[in-house]
Amino acid sequence: MTRPLAFIAVILATPFVLFATTITGTVTSKTGAPFVVAHVHLADAMGRPSQSVAAKKDGSYSLKTSLTGLYYITFTAVDHRMAKERLLLAGQKNVVVNGTLVPNAATNVIDSVLITGDFNAFAATSAMRRGDNGTFVFDVAWPAKTMRYQVQIFTKGMSPASLRELHTVNGTQFNSVEYDSGGDYRSVISVPGGKATITFDPRRLAVADKMMPQVSIETPADLARTTYMNASDAMMSKIVGGLRVAGRDTARQRSMQDTVHAHIARVLAEPASTTDPLLRDLRTIRLLLLADYAADNPPTEQEPICKAFNGTSPASPAWSCAPTIIRQGMMLCGDTTNAYYTKVLAANTSNGVRPVALLAMLGESFDRGNKAKVAQYYGQLTKEYPDHWATDRARKEYSPDKKILVGKRVPAFSYVSLDNPSVTFTPESYKGKYVLIDLWATWCGPCVAEMPNLHKAYERFKGPDFEVLSLSMDQDKDRITPFRKKWTMPWNHGFAPGVWQSQIAELFEASSIPKPILVGPDGTILAITTGLRGEDLEKTLSTYLKR
Repeated sequence: MTRPLAFIAVILATPFVLFATTITGTVTSKTGAPFVVAHVHLADAMGRPSQSVAAKKDGSYSLKTSLTGLYYITFTAVDHRMAKERLLLAGQKNVVVNGTLVPNAATNVIDSVLITGDFNAFAATSAMRRGDNGTFVFDVAWPAKTMRYQVQIFTKGMSPASLRELHTVNGTQFNSVEYDSGGDYRSVISVPGGKATITFDPRRLAVADKMMPQVSIETPADLARTTYMNASDAMMSKIVGGLRVAGRDTARQRSMQDTVHAHIARVLAEPASTTDPLLRDLRTIRLLLLADYAADNPPTEQEPICKAFNGTSPASPAWSCAPTIIRQGMMLCGDTTNAYYTKVLAANTSNGVRPVALLAMLGESFDRGNKAKVAQYYGQLTKEYPDHWATDRARKEYSPDKKILVGKRVPAFSYVSLDNPSVTFTPESYKGKYVLIDLWATWCGPCVAEMPNLHKAYERFKGPDFEVLSLSMDQDKDRITPFRKKWTMPWNHGFAPGVWQSQIAELFEASSIPKPILVGPDGTILAITTGLRGEDLEKTLSTYLKR
């Protein structure tokens, strides 16, 4: 009898036991009309469906899942805009979620229609010509018996925000439809005789109104968790925006730090003994997110935050809401041996947590020069999570074929000065000098947080033997000038368009920013990120510049 009893004791002691969760509810249209086709999906942070189910004709659905962690429950339907909301799955038995969708476009204000499809591998769009009675027509040769296509609908007076959100949707002519994995549908038509004439008829569309798609979580515990996550996001968005506005204004910086500490005090005052362990863990995450933006954490904050962190199970599905913040907890609480990450790798199976932990362990092993561990973690990431963003970052940062590595020469580059168009910066510009190449952007919260450290280090070390070259990864270089009214950044500046697809990101193998790179007088890379952020920046520079 001892072994069965011991097994039961283990189960009872485990904070999160992975049983299947049944999600039920309805998906309906604001128009009241039935859908041609509607689906309910559980999608990851990138919007990729992990599990889907078709709704019944009456709009009801039932989805059974053993997934755990943070997912988006997403409602989609033909001719309708997608609706989604976050849902934290942890093996709860039943969850009830309803979705209300609105039509894609109003029929009486369509200005033009573009089309894309199998005929161009969905890689470009072509204009449909105006037909009779307000229709739009497109003729195309196609050798197969069926063809898929989508349309892009432009309405008169579209706002810039609407244009940015414009996406391809199914057309009004189809024999069947298929989901496009991005929230919309593709029309499938028969192609007789190798040629198709596609007609888009706006009269077949429902008239949209200004109502937004809605998701309603009906189970109280799940609603409370989602509400807490959304409130945390809103709080952090205000803090990041406030820090960006504060710039170098000392009074504003002090005010924003007071705001951060006031938020921490309020969260610490929240009852930590909630009966919902997931809410308790979400509280820990909120504390760590706030602590990450605090200039310092006095013992009155650090001790209770660390108590909360150390009391949060490494197996908690809540970590999937902010898996990168685990590192902040370890740093704040003095975990220098990666003990917590080791437990996370052994116990946490929730969405996205394990690959982030593997990436962190990979980075630390790389910094320590442990080639065996680098190979181990890199192999695990690329094999077990080939499509995860952490793996993409690992390929860019730690691939054996990398060019940006300590000990290698900085690659050739050429950037026109943002301050003086007649000046171009190249590696030869810094021959015989130390140069800190700073990859950054005005929209990057951690980059903004590094500004005080960067300015302080520059003021201390600037001279004939040391310069800084900031390379912006902004979408628009016109954002840099207003930013520099707050942070002067009195050093060299370059820019290349494209953000993550820019020449800067490609050349310097950047998958995240800030990414500081210290280059020696002979063009050899001396350090990358590690030792070049926070207070460590001055310490590292002093070892080379001897002052």
